[in-house]
Amino acid sequence: MALLEQLAASSQVPITFPSLVDREPSGAAGTVDRWLEHTEAAKFLGISKSTLYRYVCQQRIGCRKIAGRLEYRQSALERLKENKTRPARLSPDTGGILRSALSSDK
Repeated sequence: MALLEQLAASSQVPITFPSLVDREPSGAAGTVDRWLEHTEAAKFLGISKSTLYRYVCQQRIGCRKIAGRLEYRQSALERLKENKTRPARLSPDTGGILRSALSSDK
């Protein structure tokens, strides 16, 4: 890779040589966005592989296919994870788990 960049830099005609390293969409310098294979991505999200296939079919998440394997950007997985996470809530009627458990006569 470095050799190709050196050859492009020393060429008489300037050649722009894009880097093969994927960057964050925000363009933050020095930040590398990893690609995770399907099994890794499902494990990262805490869902089954078939659920992840369904998300791809429903276009909830983007992916790329290389040599018959699906790969996912880690940043896209993190965004999906953040959007799907909801805060825990307690029922206002019971006052929480402990109060209802302590008030039972069992």
